[in-house]
Amino acid sequence: FDSATKKVTVDYSDVTCNNEAYDAFYTLSTFQVKGAQTENVVLTRPFAQINIGTNDYEDSRKAGYVPTQSTVTVSDIYNVLNLWNGEVTGETSVTFKADAIDRNQDFPVPGYEYIAMNYVLVPSTKRLVDVEFTYTDGTDAKTRTVGSVPVQRNYRTNIYGQLLTSDVDINVTIDPIYEGENPVDGKYTYFVVDTDEKLKAALTSNHEHIYVELTGDVTYDVAAWDTYAMGGDKTNSITINGEKVITRGTAPTRILTFNQTNSDWNNIATKNGAKLILKNLNVTNEGHNNGPWNRHDLNFACDVEMENVVSDKAIALKAGGVLNGVTINDENTSDTYALWIQPNGQVVTLNGCTINMPAEDAGRGIKIDEQYVDEVKAPTLNVSGTTFITKEKAAVLVKSVDGAIINWGVGNSITQVKADSEYPVWIDEDAAAYADKVIVNGASVRIEGSIVAKTEDELKNALAKASYIYLAAGEYKFPTSSFKAGQTLICEEGVVFTGLSKLNIKGATVIGAKFSNPSGTAVDQTINGTFKNCTFEGSNALRSCYAGETVVFENCVFSGSVYGIHFDGGENDAIFRKCQISGFNAFGAKLTQLTLEGCTFVGNGKSGYNGANLWGSAKMIACEFTFNGTAATEWIDCIGADKTYEFTNCTVNGVAYTPNNYTEYGKIFSRVDKKIVKINGVDCEM
Repeated sequence: FDSATKKVTVDYSDVTCNNEAYDAFYTLSTFQVKGAQTENVVLTRPFAQINIGTNDYEDSRKAGYVPTQSTVTVSDIYNVLNLWNGEVTGETSVTFKADAIDRNQDFPVPGYEYIAMNYVLVPSTKRLVDVEFTYTDGTDAKTRTVGSVPVQRNYRTNIYGQLLTSDVDINVTIDPIYEGENPVDGKYTYFVVDTDEKLKAALTSNHEHIYVELTGDVTYDVAAWDTYAMGGDKTNSITINGEKVITRGTAPTRILTFNQTNSDWNNIATKNGAKLILKNLNVTNEGHNNGPWNRHDLNFACDVEMENVVSDKAIALKAGGVLNGVTINDENTSDTYALWIQPNGQVVTLNGCTINMPAEDAGRGIKIDEQYVDEVKAPTLNVSGTTFITKEKAAVLVKSVDGAIINWGVGNSITQVKADSEYPVWIDEDAAAYADKVIVNGASVRIEGSIVAKTEDELKNALAKASYIYLAAGEYKFPTSSFKAGQTLICEEGVVFTGLSKLNIKGATVIGAKFSNPSGTAVDQTINGTFKNCTFEGSNALRSCYAGETVVFENCVFSGSVYGIHFDGGENDAIFRKCQISGFNAFGAKLTQLTLEGCTFVGNGKSGYNGANLWGSAKMIACEFTFNGTAATEWIDCIGADKTYEFTNCTVNGVAYTPNNYTEYGKIFSRVDKKIVKINGVDCEM
């Protein structure tokens, strides 16, 4: 002990294993003496305890191998402790000597016997060290090396397995030496692997958490489906680490090859839904560098996490994925994407990645594609800090009937996307009909093959040339006469058509527009076409309108100081799905059929009326009527004398509207005396 520096040096010279005399405690307490007093002093153990045990001594003895001596070497520990602040210095490696087996002590894990127990000086936070233990029967020495072993002050690390007879059965756990509320930390079954055979043994074992450290380049067979699925029935996670310790951004050196064993696409799978974690690796697919993409990409059928991984093949994800610092360098000319995400409702996250697809006739970045998917469910893709280097198409291309949710974060770069360095997300033209289901936050989106317009003149020119037009944010006049049947106008958030708009666009579709005329009517006269995700607002949102053909509104909002929706007629159907409707609403008797499905009627505090006048036949399916006093008059008028009215699965103020309780809501109907209204398929007299 040096009284000047308050430091004590641990003497590791000639230290032996299994010696409790090397354990010690310390503390620093300061207090003022005030006569008779009691002070509680808590001692701290600055050491970690490392225990090495085996359960195959008898098997080894029967096989003729009886170890008589062992040594244990621990690297990256310390030999100087500052008693003032608890910091450690003097990084060193120490070799402990011991008899091979100490059968007189109880190993912390039942069923195992001690090879060695050591105390080592470590910091107060968890640290990874290397442990090498060698044992000999006097003629034949055997050595086991375990890297990245967690140690922590006052914690006990247990290394155990069939250490005398197996090269791969190694378990590592770390837990507090004293009982308390601290959880078990870092429990896994540990394998050191340098051959294909050892890798197969490790990856097909049935442990809860499998951890494989590679000390050589290895190959694992995969097949079309799950013939070679990894893990066992109780496996929750499988980690394969190529480097013991590595700094983010440092290129990995170990190579893990997934060897495809048939001509169909490979399928990297785990049993029991276990998560696969790949760290500090180069990954590839052996022997398939041409032909269709499904022969040479890496197809993950399980949840996968990757960190500091480099792949020279395209990657496909059927399930969730987290990619941190991953690089995809695919120069194969028959690949059309670097990362393919099947839309199965999963979440995929990229952070700090590089998508490098330099081939002239290939080179897409990420594709969300429903091919081979039976039940398409929109996935969520989160991208940040990622660079795209591609020769073809967009950074992200979507083909999905259920769309996708894409969160475009900060730090992404698409300046090296040859086809389009302005719009990160494209929608495949074959999926253009579902463009409204692709939700992109933080970036612009366009349909493949569409024309982008940014002025009124550009919009008119685009309508003369293209089937799909993407309109940038801004204020415009609606060019009614320029539309043709079959065209679709996709509006960026912030597109507003001002003044009085006429929507006679027979056979065309408008998505995402706002029609606004605060001082008058937003839309009047004949309406044709389909409108999705649109907003209509003004003193009248719709006034004196007619259905020139079957008119469809989906996910639209109608809000007028007087009229929200006003159809005088038109001998065609009017369909409203999942719309929010407020103001005074009236639907004329000449409408062939009015269908309101999943709509909500609410008061807007502007009109004196909340609800709807139904002059023609109407079907109300899963609609919600909020009649809560926000308007002077709140009702649904079923007016037509010879018309039919059906209410199915509707609610009033959150209460189901049924044949059993409809009379309680009689006041919400006007001019319906003795009228038969069908409620959930049952005829009810009003």
